Amino acid sequence: MAALGRATQALRASQAVGIPLSDPLVDNTPLGSFWVRVGVTVNTTNTTIPIQLPRTPSGFILFSTSAGAIVYEGSAGQAGWSGSQIIVRAYPTATVATLLIG
Repeated sequence: MAALGRATQALRASQAVGIPLSDPLVDNTPLGSFWVRVGVTVNTTNTTIPIQLPRTPSGFILFSTSAGAIVYEGSAGQAGWSGSQIIVRAYPTATVATLLIG
């Protein structure tokens, strides 16, 4: 049930920033030229998140975290990013996050 609540919250947030979504976010699925990750654990050290995009993403939108943490690029910035992964970390504590990566 919590996953559905997070997806509904992400849907409302996406509508506020102008990304047209009509269905709840589902983990490991494409959404246009974005990739959705729901409930992914982000540690305080570099954390590799697998994705499947036909290009290197330029950023991500953070929809929610479980611990009130911030999520930001890993220590090398976007240097390690590719169409198959991004590297991020959390501060001040590890968190479970929902991300829209694109």
